[in-house]
Amino acid sequence: AAGLPQLIGRRLAVFVAATDRQGWHQFFLNALRQPQQQSCELHMERSDGTHFHAELHCLRSSATTPVEQVRVTLSDISARQQAEEELRVAAIAFESQQAMLVTDASGIIVRINRALARLTGYSADEVLGHTVALFNAGRQDQAFYPQMWQSLQESGSWHGELWNRHRNGRIYAEWLTLSAVSAPDGTTSHYVGSLSEISQNQAAQVEINRLAYYDALTQ
Repeated sequence: AAGLPQLIGRRLAVFVAATDRQGWHQFFLNALRQPQQQSCELHMERSDGTHFHAELHCLRSSATTPVEQVRVTLSDISARQQAEEELRVAAIAFESQQAMLVTDASGIIVRINRALARLTGYSADEVLGHTVALFNAGRQDQAFYPQMWQSLQESGSWHGELWNRHRNGRIYAEWLTLSAVSAPDGTTSHYVGSLSEISQNQAAQVEINRLAYYDALTQ
């Protein structure tokens, strides 16, 4: 931040980062020709040399003066830009090859990615509004899911192995990880889950045990 005496009489361009200075000149010349407010985003430089992302609104004065005047309002939008970048990264991660889902605070599924649809055989329309018990293969007892959600609510996370049923009826072993997402007030707003099939690993372990304990010729 610069004090008022350091600002008076200086061109605004000197506070624009060098990489954006040419773009600022072009934008400002255009703003001088337009009666409506013009807006832009660019990087600006503080007196200590650090940069921040700014949003500028420029409006040409309608008053008759010897020199044309432009009113400029400036806002630091660095926090907003960082939040938007984090959302973009999260969106890319959500649509990765890892099967993922999002539930509300009560465990109702509100979003799935394409990888989960491929893993389970269910479309988003068939899954939304249900809990993960929709995929239950019937190999967990009735207390399994209530205990899972109780543990999740108490600790904020849960992971474990369970048996699920594909939409086509195929039963497979799966590793499920669930994590709580906190709202600004500290309460849990959502849960994010990732799922991966481990049936192939299960089959491999069965084969290893068979080879270790049974004669290959006589079984």
